[in-house]
Amino acid sequence: MQWYEPSGYSDWQYNKRGGAPNISKILFASLILIMCFVSYSTLSLVYRLENEINILEVFAGLVSVGYLGIHLFAWLNSKFDFITTKVEVQDTCIYRYNENSTDVNEPEIYLNEIQSCEFELVKWRKYEFYNCHMKLKPLRSKSRDYFEFGIQKGFFEKNQDKLQSTFNGSISAEKLMSAPMKD
Repeated sequence: MQWYEPSGYSDWQYNKRGGAPNISKILFASLILIMCFVSYSTLSLVYRLENEINILEVFAGLVSVGYLGIHLFAWLNSKFDFITTKVEVQDTCIYRYNENSTDVNEPEIYLNEIQSCEFELVKWRKYEFYNCHMKLKPLRSKSRDYFEFGIQKGFFEKNQDKLQSTFNGSISAEKLMSAPMKD
């Protein structure tokens, strides 16, 4: 089974994780960036190099641009869905990947790692979709103990029983060892 994550899912995820930073943090990062530009344009190069202001300008400027850039990209992606994410459930594993990526996709999780699975109907602004939240077994190799993805409402309603049986079923070790890598 494969599907695209629904429209509005990335916006919901972004806001669920905290959304945009406070106005005070944005203003502070912008003020630091403006101070770097003012310092760069008003002070001479010799003075900046003698007092090591140049290093401070570069460091503060990169940190501010990085902070603002990360939040700007996340906000734009959540509004316009630049990244088309595809979810694919196979016999032994789940892939979640950017459709336009040329990287080799490794399985996000194997089905034998799932401890429990919950489906939640989410009504977010003008969108309706299901969020699948999986609690994973302890002692996983990755740092998180959960996995989430979105499912279109119509697709979920048609395939609910199949998804439930796939996520709650057991997998033999022999079948798990034959999990393919996606090109």
